Amino acid sequence: SSRRRHTRYGTVTGVQTCALPISALSRYGSRYSQDFESTCNVSIPKGSNLCGVFVGWCLSENSLDIPEKPQVARSYLKIGKEVESPQMGDICVFWRESRNSWKGHVNIFIREEGDLIHCLGGNQGGLVQILKYKKNRLLGFRRLQSWKKSI
Repeated sequence: SSRRRHTRYGTVTGVQTCALPISALSRYGSRYSQDFESTCNVSIPKGSNLCGVFVGWCLSENSLDIPEKPQVARSYLKIGKEVESPQMGDICVFWRESRNSWKGHVNIFIREEGDLIHCLGGNQGGLVQILKYKKNRLLGFRRLQSWKKSI
């Protein structure tokens, strides 16, 4: 398909990933951003953090609840259930700048390795990809189990 010509796909422990330049995911060119706005009746301000938009889009595509302000990474700490032992697919929220800052980064848990957490996210080095984050930057893991509609 034309989509495959423009992306690189790989399978990591059963999760299909693609490395897609983040410029293609901007508010005006992004399928997930536009789908997310219309499906969830949410307005995404220009310049929003794409990590939250990406995670919100993934959740909405799977009929999972999303936070009131999905473009704000730390808003994901208010949904689902806090868990200590994450499973693949749980939400990871990290702090940026400082633990007390309003800024954060949200993505999807893949696995742990020593003091690192491997996560899939939508604004990771300018790509949709899996990256490693230090555990000491973690604010929390969330598990989502409430469904908006049946599949």
